[in-house]
Amino acid sequence: MLYEEFTHTRAQRDIKDIKDRYLSLNLPYLDNLNKKFIIRPYQADCFARLEYKYEDWEYDKKVGNKTTKHLFFNLATGAGKTLIMAENILFLYEQGYRNFIFLVHQNPILDKTRDNFLNKNSNKYLFNQDIIFNSKKINIREVETFTNVTTDDINIIFTTCAGLHNNITTPKENRMSLASLKDIKIVLLADEAHHLLKDTKNGQQKLDENENSWEEIVKQKLLPLNPDNILLEYSATIDLNDVNIREKYEDKIIMKYGLKEFREDGYSKDIYLFKSDLDKNARILSALIMSLYRQSVTEHYSAKDSKLQLNFENGFKPVVLVKSAKVADSNKDLEEFKKYLPTINGEDIEKILNIDDKRIKKAKKWFTEIKKYSYNNIADAIKQEFNPDVTIRQINGEKANDTKNSQILSELNNLDSNENNVRIIFAVKMLNEGWDVLCLYDIVRLDEENKAETKTITSDIQLIGRGCRYNPFVIDTDIDKKYIRKFDNDAEDNDLRTLEEFYYHSKNNSKYITSLKEGLVKEGLKDKEERQTITVELKKDIPETRCRWDNKLVYTNELIAVDKSEKNTIFDYKVEKEFPYELSSSTSLSSFNAYDENDTTSTNYITKNIKMDDRGVLRKAMDINSFYEFRNLKKYLPNMKTKDELFESIEHNITIKLNFPENYGEISKHSLLEIYSYVLKRIEKCIKSNDYKKQGSNVFKPTALKKVLDNYTLTIKPASDPDSNGHSIAKASSDIKVDVEHEPWYAFKDFYGDTLEKSLIRHISDALKNKIYPFDNCQNLLLIRNHNICKLYDFDSDRGFEPDFLLYFTREKENMNYMLFVEPKGENLKEIDKWKQDFMLQIEDKAIIEGNDSGLRNYKVIGLKFYTENDNHFPDSMQEMFEKHNVK
Repeated sequence: MLYEEFTHTRAQRDIKDIKDRYLSLNLPYLDNLNKKFIIRPYQADCFARLEYKYEDWEYDKKVGNKTTKHLFFNLATGAGKTLIMAENILFLYEQGYRNFIFLVHQNPILDKTRDNFLNKNSNKYLFNQDIIFNSKKINIREVETFTNVTTDDINIIFTTCAGLHNNITTPKENRMSLASLKDIKIVLLADEAHHLLKDTKNGQQKLDENENSWEEIVKQKLLPLNPDNILLEYSATIDLNDVNIREKYEDKIIMKYGLKEFREDGYSKDIYLFKSDLDKNARILSALIMSLYRQSVTEHYSAKDSKLQLNFENGFKPVVLVKSAKVADSNKDLEEFKKYLPTINGEDIEKILNIDDKRIKKAKKWFTEIKKYSYNNIADAIKQEFNPDVTIRQINGEKANDTKNSQILSELNNLDSNENNVRIIFAVKMLNEGWDVLCLYDIVRLDEENKAETKTITSDIQLIGRGCRYNPFVIDTDIDKKYIRKFDNDAEDNDLRTLEEFYYHSKNNSKYITSLKEGLVKEGLKDKEERQTITVELKKDIPETRCRWDNKLVYTNELIAVDKSEKNTIFDYKVEKEFPYELSSSTSLSSFNAYDENDTTSTNYITKNIKMDDRGVLRKAMDINSFYEFRNLKKYLPNMKTKDELFESIEHNITIKLNFPENYGEISKHSLLEIYSYVLKRIEKCIKSNDYKKQGSNVFKPTALKKVLDNYTLTIKPASDPDSNGHSIAKASSDIKVDVEHEPWYAFKDFYGDTLEKSLIRHISDALKNKIYPFDNCQNLLLIRNHNICKLYDFDSDRGFEPDFLLYFTREKENMNYMLFVEPKGENLKEIDKWKQDFMLQIEDKAIIEGNDSGLRNYKVIGLKFYTENDNHFPDSMQEMFEKHNVK
């Protein structure tokens, strides 16, 4: 399979190089995406793999090979396919493509995507408000044909498969036809592309017989029409067990990222099956109670006086979907519920909240103990929040194009809008596919038969897949965790966990529930075994160990407001002083074999350092970039009196490392303008990305360790691998096994964590036994797992994190206590989290330790380099620290 080829050494190296460029350069096809969307690692893989394959295609073109440019992205529902499409369009625009056909099988999906691509006022708009390439603003235009289109803009034809088929097979004046597309290179983007595979699944004979099927038209007529044409398909579904599909797509699936990987990486809600013997209306009521619980928790932690600050970008409004088996049933269920809703009373609420279920018990505790609500209070709140005249919508039938259904679908695709009051949706099948919604938290299944047939189970799983999309939120300012689950290890006690869970309410039918569970496990949406909750105990019962932390302190910093009056130059925003730039020439071509390790073919390039000292070109480059308007610059540099200060700062301090073919010739003013504009755009991005309202203080304040150190609970996934998170370090394999319960230097009776974290503990254990470090001359050595004990904030931003471990030791002779922050880090995260290491390495020099001036409790607070298994950074960092402080 194509996606498996990316395990080759050369491919891995080149993909990494491409991704590194994404991180270090201000590439137009990334910089023009909407900044609110944070690119996830698997999405960056998709971008890099397309670029990698494009380079292959270009090589084939140069050497005369004929290549079909056809790729398939197999991505889980909710993985952000439209964002990947948007980047793909921008990347291919830079390669010279201007004309795109967006293809899908249903009008509702077409309308939704049209809104994401064209409507700048939509909160799901995928691009920057202004799309800039080479200092020129371009537009995205919807067109019906590519005749007489603007060649500088992105031109998109949005069409259904049926519409494309009709245009091609029955051409009319001013409409798209094969003849009109012959001399135009186009990119076809097919969403929900598994619908394109119907004829392929039926075999080659069926394809030959049905030469005018829309699959045949797209792949056998449109794609080969021009050798530069590209077909990119995107879908969560592809049946590789079907021999015809596998044979046709084994060299086309460039990325395979399924629901299992999506969920395990933390990008989805966790699914909980809520089965009961309640009648239909009571089943709906149980979902409304849980919905009200989520809403109440969110409001509580979003309040200004809340110690913990919760923030949903578009506000929070949990939605309940009520699914019936047939349209007639849905109509009846809706009418009965409308009659039932006004009659709800405290006894109805009490009956449900007394059900023996741990999630319902949490909701009951929240309402009755935290918020002090009576059951009648809850009943009144339900009737107020779910007023049927305002909050209920019904969408049934089979035809999405019906005027009524079309209007409701548009409304249901904008549930995040503050003007949208919908809280309950009654439906049958209309929302099973192509519905993008993040605020769906409960689905109530009212089919009393609960059929366990394959077709029924598949349909239900498809709908659950839509509901378990994660609704992103930020706690305090921890933006790094916005799009992933935050409470997997704190699921039992933390009320905020309910914002990461999706509930599927159904009748308690064992055969149906068993079949549904099996289907969810097969699709990767649920673990085979339920997660376990364990308590990791502090060693309170060992007095000689307990005394070690009785008098210890935890030092942390806090967020403070940024004083912009101290920002005097652009370099106070971490702007670099050297920028690489490569000038290319049409006479300079480079090619290589994708998997040839020995291929070193290259063009001869020379490098020259130049200053940005052409004031006329620099002024023009600033004039065409609105960021450099004086009134805008004053927001960032309030002390700047004239723009000449900025000119002089750039001219004297910034160097461009220019790389160009040796036969390039003289650098023209036009090229110089392009270079300056690029560097100014990089400077702009750097200033914006380092412009924070708050930053971490350099004052570290103490808290008594005994006040924050206690038992903690974890929710873990059972696994057969003894080194996984689901097994303790005492039961791990021999190379990382440690009996920490009987080791006086570890604070807890056991440890559950990943292999790297266990490896760190084993490293400390071995260091003590083998005297790698001078720990034997240090008193009160203590290693603590940092589970909600302390959080640190970057000195130059509002980013925060909790280092995984705290390591204490004391030097009695010097009356000095040492507190070390230790962070194990996997190879795949070292680059992404490099800022954490940079920050930790600044702590010793920058931190002002409050209370040290008393001389009674002297502390050295130090951050170490990452602990990784593949280098010696951590041991070196430890040794350097000991040598610096003369610890022998």
